Amino acid sequence: MIEEQEHLEEIKKSEERFKSVFQQAAVGVARVDLDGTWLEVNEKFCDIVGYTYKELLTKRFQDITHPDDLNMQRQARQRVLDGETSNYQIEKRYVRKDGTIIWVNLTVALIRDSSGEPDYLVSVIENITEQKLAENKIRKLSHAIEQSSSTILITDTKGNIEYANSEFTRLTGYSL
Repeated sequence: MIEEQEHLEEIKKSEERFKSVFQQAAVGVARVDLDGTWLEVNEKFCDIVGYTYKELLTKRFQDITHPDDLNMQRQARQRVLDGETSNYQIEKRYVRKDGTIIWVNLTVALIRDSSGEPDYLVSVIENITEQKLAENKIRKLSHAIEQSSSTILITDTKGNIEYANSEFTRLTGYSL
């Protein structure tokens, strides 16, 4: 009787630790039903997508995924459900409640029940919108530099050439 009570107390403590980690995570965390319905989400995920906890529990991931990314995610999810892999990671977009588009790095793992059957999915969501915006700026800048009619040369502090645009190579005759 005492052993059983101690075991129940350990289970309760373990559940409390899990809930604390789940809620305090620095990234979005969600438990998702096999049909895509959110079963449980943490506050960080709510902040990322702009919906309240209660609002999200009435939705499926398909409802707020950018339409252009739905097929990619469905295919990755199906590979997990078919047992081809136990998890997947993708970059995708969500449409926030206010209509703005955000980029996330999504990692999804399948959790199986005691008989080995698929039970639910655990998702970890990291907002990478700022990173994607910076990458886009770098891509545009790189394209502009490469297409520039001015010669552009970048060297390290010792004078070693690290980059030269095509105009530099055209004017000097040197290859990259």
